[in-house]
Amino acid sequence: TIGSGQQMQLSGLSNVLNAQTSYSNNMNNLYANSSSGLDGLGALVGGAAKAYSVFNASDRRLKTDIKKVGKDEATGLNKYQFKYKGGDTKYEGVMADEAQKVDPSAVMTTPSGYKAVNYAKLGLNMKEVRK
Repeated sequence: TIGSGQQMQLSGLSNVLNAQTSYSNNMNNLYANSSSGLDGLGALVGGAAKAYSVFNASDRRLKTDIKKVGKDEATGLNKYQFKYKGGDTKYEGVMADEAQKVDPSAVMTTPSGYKAVNYAKLGLNMKEVRK
């Protein structure tokens, strides 16, 4: 029974690491296959990141038109509206550098050096802002 529990724990950890690796590979492919390194970032957020449903690209350096719109009561994190560089869609979420100060385990750094946030771990959602 103990061996089964340890195997289940290792299997679960393996699934998490596989999801993070897949996310990182998608980020690398995105930057390697785009002329500016940022084209298609909206597609990543809407597609690949949600497909793994673990992390969302939330690095301040990837965003434009950043406007503070409030504060999350539970975490104390500032909430912002922003667009990703090269995109027109507006989102509401947090900044990875601030989230890392609240819960470092909710933030990962991709091989490209950009930070991504596990919103669920923070009890938050990143959402698209409808016009």
